[in-house]
Amino acid sequence: MRRRTREWIGAGVIAAVVGGVMVLAPEPDPYVQVLAEARKTASDFQLEVLADGQITDAEIDRGFTQMEDCLRGLGFEPYGEGGTEIAGQDADRCFETTVGTIHELKWRMEMDPENKGIMVVIAECLDRHGVLPDGYEPADFRDKDVMEVMGDPALDFNFNDAVVGQCFTDPRN
Repeated sequence: MRRRTREWIGAGVIAAVVGGVMVLAPEPDPYVQVLAEARKTASDFQLEVLADGQITDAEIDRGFTQMEDCLRGLGFEPYGEGGTEIAGQDADRCFETTVGTIHELKWRMEMDPENKGIMVVIAECLDRHGVLPDGYEPADFRDKDVMEVMGDPALDFNFNDAVVGQCFTDPRN
């Protein structure tokens, strides 16, 4: 009987240790897949920014400076009359290799830290403020694109409403 008691105690200790390790294990980063996908087409600058899985304001500022330098190198003033439309594909390349992917990704990571889907987070905000249309739940927006939702006449969002506008620009409120 004594031997069986020791076996049970041993098994209990092992279970507690394993269970404790599992509880203390770090949560997986919800953006691991998104970051990996972004790295596939990233420029050298963007790879440097994405290396640690964080995107800082300083890195975004550096990206905008690089984009402006790129545009000036093409003979265009970045914020002059006609803007980047005049520069066409060259301007697109300047944008895409500097702040393109990382600027939007930083915003998404801030607005949707759990990576539920940006439209789900926006819909949760609309729901909190009582302006989500009747018959809809935030989860209904999981696979929706922002532009698709904005143009859907069935949803009939009043974008002149300050709350609606705020939820689309900063859904954390």
